Order: sequence, then structure tokens, then C-alpha cells
Amino acid sequence: MSFATMGIRFLNKRRLRTLLTILAIMLGVGILTGVNVTADSIESAVNAQIYAKLGNNDIIVRGNKSVDGGWFNYNDAYDLIDDVDGVESMVPRIIKSHASYPRSNHSGGYNVITVGIDADNPKESTYGNCNITEALNPSYVNTSNIEALFQEYSSYFIPIVLSKDYANDHNVHPGDPFYLYAENPGAFGDMTSSNTSTWHNTTVIGIIEDTSEAVQDFMPPAKVWELYPPSKVLYLDIDDAWNYAFNQHANQVNMIFLQVNNPTQVETIRSNIEGLDDESVFPGAIFTENVKSLFTEGILQVNFLMRGIFSIFSAISLLVCAIIIKNLLEMAKEEQQHEIGIMRAVGVTKNKILEMYISQILFISIIGSLIGLAFGYFISNFFVGSYVDTASAVGTDFEQYSIKPVISIMTGFIGISAGVLVSLVFGFIPARSAANTDPLEALRSRTEKAKKSLLVRAIKKTGSLSLSVGMTAAGVATIISAFSGLFLLDIINPEVIVLLFVGVILLIIGIVMLGAFFFPVVVPLISKLFSPILGEMHVIVGRNLKRYSRQTKNTFAMLAIGLCMMITVGTIMNSAYAGAYPGGKTITGGDLRIGDFARGLIPKDPHQQGLKDLESVAEAVPIRFSMGFEGLTRVERLKNGKIFGGTADSTFGPVSESFHLGIIDPSEYADLHSEDSIVELSDRGAELGNLMDKLENPYTIILQN
Repeated sequence: MSFATMGIRFLNKRRLRTLLTILAIMLGVGILTGVNVTADSIESAVNAQIYAKLGNNDIIVRGNKSVDGGWFNYNDAYDLIDDVDGVESMVPRIIKSHASYPRSNHSGGYNVITVGIDADNPKESTYGNCNITEALNPSYVNTSNIEALFQEYSSYFIPIVLSKDYANDHNVHPGDPFYLYAENPGAFGDMTSSNTSTWHNTTVIGIIEDTSEAVQDFMPPAKVWELYPPSKVLYLDIDDAWNYAFNQHANQVNMIFLQVNNPTQVETIRSNIEGLDDESVFPGAIFTENVKSLFTEGILQVNFLMRGIFSIFSAISLLVCAIIIKNLLEMAKEEQQHEIGIMRAVGVTKNKILEMYISQILFISIIGSLIGLAFGYFISNFFVGSYVDTASAVGTDFEQYSIKPVISIMTGFIGISAGVLVSLVFGFIPARSAANTDPLEALRSRTEKAKKSLLVRAIKKTGSLSLSVGMTAAGVATIISAFSGLFLLDIINPEVIVLLFVGVILLIIGIVMLGAFFFPVVVPLISKLFSPILGEMHVIVGRNLKRYSRQTKNTFAMLAIGLCMMITVGTIMNSAYAGAYPGGKTITGGDLRIGDFARGLIPKDPHQQGLKDLESVAEAVPIRFSMGFEGLTRVERLKNGKIFGGTADSTFGPVSESFHLGIIDPSEYADLHSEDSIVELSDRGAELGNLMDKLENPYTIILQN
């Protein structure tokens, strides 16, 4: 019989302790898995919704708007881009803005008629431009069914309305590509003003004959069709619309949609396309966008932050379970002390004893981890509520997505690896102690052993005290650095999460070790404190606590870690709700905030370095930014010509028309409660969490003097 098999038989003899150990591993792995399944589910829901809208549209190529309006020759551009490795196919798009549409006739520019091309059409579904349901096919056009279909599938449409006069004035025809600039489409399913920008381009399939009656905001579909019945709408056959848009495009376009062979190479292909820089084809410069990452980046970064914060909670719970495992294995080792002594006396080697214990640990940890994966999958729904609420504090709404439990291969690997690794690490100590058992040492009295190890124990205690104080101080310093923004100027990045995670773990371990150091002094005091309740039993209680000091300390450690965990996680959550987030974007520091007013692209390179090279500029840091800076004091809009030597810098971005400048005191970077470094929001009556949502755009640069 192998010693591994013997180890399994020992587990069978002590079934209760074996089941408790498996339960501890299951709980630790289950919480860790539940957190990661929640994050996986949200990421999957975000990708599913956005990718369904975008289809295989991987890259957008634009012209430089400041040069000839960004228009370029499509045929020349096709020949140029087609030579780039990795480009699968491309289609032209023409952007036409109806921002000049008379708002007096149409409240808020509100749009009401369906736009787009049938997603069932193979060409259009490839690029996922409009994603209209398969129920909308040419057989329904200009029939009485169109009204019912519109109301039934309104959430799938991109609504738009064009008056016949506007269409004539701007030479717009059914089938023309058309830029959707819709405000307040609240009546159309889940379409909101915040996500209309998802739909970069549309194709007109309906033109209203008469728009004399104003359409009010949030008009229900029934009211829309009361004002605009099918008899007043000119419809174009969907196939004809596609053919017109695809085959009758103007030779001069200002946008191309690309599909790539390998989605993992999108950034490389983008770089290669921008490197073409052929002035004869793209006057000024070529600008590209990874369209899917633009829509998912901010949301998934918040998801990454939430995963990191909740992983701290799960890691600490796993640590508590690890101590339970260690405690149970030590108790098993003490019960088997006599058997181990006999085995060692008859010549069994240390390695064989170690093999027996390691086999027990592996068997228990694998079973516990597998059960923990299933347990975590089913409890993930309990994390979704807290997860979504916490994310909303940072200005991200996950409730709009259909979240269903999804477990990734990486989550499964992390769960099993964590369960096995933690069990091995914490189980190795009692396993090695059992393997090193000396038969003669086992017969020696506890007093004799204590006298022999007095000096060693004193040295260990001194080292333990120094280490615990050092770890506590290091944990506090690391957490402060994660929140301060002194070194990291992004709220959501791996460095901040790592700092926060390491800081919390160091702090908790340091505090627990510090408590364990003073534990022998505290035990008699606690025993006397409860003497009125325990009576004479308090002497026996104190003696047992000392006698089984290792198990007592382990129990103390579990309680202390649990308490520290609740306090730490609670502090982080309360800080987030109060507006103090890990990372530098908590603090809107710096002297000048430069950003494109029209939310166009501002390439970080080479302009970030170029700004650093300016006289008196100490640092230039890219941050996220969006509209809505009414809460900032001393905000001024300047034309870019006034910043860059009186002339417009056409290479700074495709829509570099104006900038926001927020003048803020940089000396208050580390002070989270500074009047100047934290934006005063009392005038606007909003929470600081809303500001963080306003900073979620990657095309802004902070300057610090």
C-alpha cells in the first residue's frame, strides 16, 4: 500500500474533520469564484450588447476634419488601405449631420422614424450598422403591418425624421448614409441620449412629408404614428436602400468601416494604417478608431476596478478559510502523533510521512475547489446587486445590461489554483511538522521542550514584533499611495488595484500578527474579565487557552481577519460613495485642463510629450474627460488657435475646435478634502460620483506647472 493511499484512509477515519476542511475550501473558493463570475457576466453582457450593434465593424478610418472637411477619395483610399496586412474588407460611409435641423419645428431635434438597413442582409449584418430585426423585410414596407412592427421592435431601431423640405434643401435621398445625431430618443425602448453615439451612421429609409406638428420629448410610439401615419411616410425598399448606399456612394467620403482578419491584431493594423500618412489621399493626416474598444473601454475598466475591489474581499475570506484549514490539519496531526511516532520508530522516512500528508491536502483541496466552483457560480447572483450598486457610485450603470451568469476558463483556473495553492501553503506547515516528528521528542514533557527553546522563542518574538509593525506601517502607506494620486494618475489601472490589494493584505496580516504577539498577555486579562460569569471555571478556561495556544491563536486570527476585512472593505466602499476613489482622478489637480470641446480625438502621442516640452510645464498627464464641467470653478473655453501660437494645429485632432481649461491648485494633490483639488459640487447639487462619470473620456490632458 502506498503512503498516498494510507493518507486517504486516514481521511476516511476522520470524516467529520475531512468534511469541515472541504467545506472551508469550498467557501473560500466559492466566494472568489462568485466575484469573478459576476465580473465575467458583466463583461460578457457588455460585449454581447455592444458587439451585436457593431457586428464586424472593427476599425473606423476618418479624414482630418480641419483639412477639406475630412473628405477624401474613396477609390484612392481603398487602393492604399487594401495593401495593409490583416484588412479583410471595407465599406464607405458618408457622414451628414442634421444638427442644423430647425429645432423650433422639432423639439430638441427629436427623431421618430426608423432608419437603417436590414440586419438580415448579409452585407449589412457583417458590419452590424443598424441591427434591425429580421421581421423587418421588404414585404412589410408600405403595408399596414409597419405600425405594429415599429411599436413591437422599437428598441431595435435607430429613430430619425427628416422633413421633405430638409431632404430637398440638403439633397438627402432615401438610401443615403446619414449621421445620427439624435437627442432624447426616450420613447424608443432602451435607447437613451447617452448611447445614441453608439450608432455612428445610419441610412435614411423614410422621409416625412409634413413635419409642421412639433414632436414632444418622450412621445410614445402610438402618438408618433398618430402624427405620422404610414400614409405620410415615403418608404424605400430595403434592398434598394442597401444597393444605393453601397454602390452609389460618392467618390468623396469622410469615413470607411474596416473589418480585420484577426481581431487581436486591431491595434497593430490601426498603427499600420496611420503609418501610411499619404498626403495625396488623406490631406493632413489619417485618424483611426478601434470602435469596439471605444464603447467598451470605460465600462470594462470600471468592471476591472470592481473586480479588483471585490477580489480583495474574496482573497481575505480565502485567507480566513486557509487558517481554518491549517487549524484542522494541526489538530489532525496532534491526534495522529502516536501513530506517526510509531511509523518513524519502525523506519518510515520523513519524505514518506510528508507524502502521506501532501496527498491528503491535494485530495481535500481538489474536491473542495471543484465544489467551490459550482457553489460560486450559483451564489454569483448574490454579488450582482452589491456589484452594480458599487459601480453606480463611480458613475457606471450596469443595470442596463442583461446579466446572466458566465464562468470563463480563466475564472475556473484561478478558483482551482487558489484553492489548491492556499491549501498546500497552509497545510505544508503541519505536514512538515509531522514529517519531522522525533519519537523521543514526542515522549518529552512540554516543560522540558519550552526550557530548551526559550532563547529561540525570545528571538522569534522580537522578530515577529518587528515584522508585524513593519507590515502594518507598509500596508497603511501603500493604501494611502493608492488613494492619494501622488504616483498614479489614473483611477482604473492595474497598478492602483495591485497597490490597494497589497496594502489591504499587508495591513490585515500586520494587525493580526501584532495582536498575536500580545495575545499571551491578553488571555489572563480576558479570563479575569469573564470571571464573574465563569466563576471558578475561569482558571480552567485560561489554562486551556494557554495549553492549546496554537489553536487559540488560529481562532483569534480568523476573528481578527474577519473584523479587519469588514472594516477595510467598508472603508473603501464608503470612500467610493463619498467620492474618494483609488487613483489620481479622484483629485482634479493640475493647472490647465485641455480637452476637445467637441469630444473628438486628441492623440496622446506626440502631443503629450510636446506639451511637456513647453516652457513652464512640469508634467502633462492624459486623463478621462467629458462634457458637463459646470461644477468646475474658473472654467474658460478658448479656441485652439489662442493656445498654439495663434494658429490652429490641424494635427491635434479631427475636431479640435475648442478646449476646456480648469484652473486648479496643484499643491493640493494629496489633500482629498481640499477646496481647490476636489471640485465643489454644492452649486450643482450633485454627488462627486457623478463627476467621475464626467471624466470617463480618454482624450483630455492635465497640465501641472
